[in-house]
Amino acid sequence: MKVILYIVAGLSVLGWLFTMANARSAIHEIYGAVLFLCAVVALAGGAIVSSIKTAAAERRADTAPPVDPKTHVLCPDCREAVKMDAKKCRYCGTSLVPQ
Repeated sequence: MKVILYIVAGLSVLGWLFTMANARSAIHEIYGAVLFLCAVVALAGGAIVSSIKTAAAERRADTAPPVDPKTHVLCPDCREAVKMDAKKCRYCGTSLVPQ
């Protein structure tokens, strides 16, 4: 999504430059202004999309439960952390043998 917005911004700027270089009437200037505004909106949209994705990734990292090696072990099949006294893995159902 972000790449598409940046491509639109780049094409809009190129169109704006071309239109301003060849502007012969008021309609060309209006068209150039619209292209320039499209570029600004696309760049702002790309920045917003980027910041939303970054915030979502940070939120996911913050909500991961802490794993304490004193109270949890890794399941031998799925490698997920399960409580040490569990008889079965809650993720894959593998029977856990006490060691």
